Amino acid sequence: YRNPYINLDKLYRKKNSTARYPPIENTPRLSVQVSRTCKDQVYISVHHPFNINGGTLSPPDRHLKISSDIHTIVQFRAIDFGMESCTLSLRLPPQHISTTYGYNVSKELTINVCNLNANGPLNIHRTTWRNRPACQFNIGQFIGRPGHTVSLSTGGEAYVFPCVWGSFHTFELSCSDATPDCAVDVWSNQNDTWGAWRLVLMFPWIQS
Repeated sequence: YRNPYINLDKLYRKKNSTARYPPIENTPRLSVQVSRTCKDQVYISVHHPFNINGGTLSPPDRHLKISSDIHTIVQFRAIDFGMESCTLSLRLPPQHISTTYGYNVSKELTINVCNLNANGPLNIHRTTWRNRPACQFNIGQFIGRPGHTVSLSTGGEAYVFPCVWGSFHTFELSCSDATPDCAVDVWSNQNDTWGAWRLVLMFPWIQS
């Protein structure tokens, strides 16, 4: 990918000042499910297409489904200059609201997050349990709270990681040993149209 921010790094390297900006959110560029019992099955989520004059549109839906059998893989790409420190947050819908496509979220929910070895874009039309990227290390857990936003923590501290421009970040979400029979099945899109889940990279911009 070509870098559109030519020489901005040199400009800010010479700037002797400190500026703080509120964090921005980056939603996953893709999500895909894999099954531990059907190891070669490719799961392509239906993206709720709708008709308009002249054709069909498929909104940028994202599906989060986790169970004792199903894991969800999500991938982000850092695209903003200077946003090089990231955290991971998860927002689930309240349990008693109406959404367009329905949802299912366990009351007690602990989600494991593993960092996958994927430095480029995934092909969701080929990704299966058997060929998915290897887990490099387990990061930590989300303690799911329907209706709340929670941050990924490791060792009691928020997990912060470098995310330079153009880098890909791929994670696998699964039920933890504490809640092995957890259930999550929710939809959302980039605009959070249905008030459903959001898994985001938070970019606190700090220039010094």
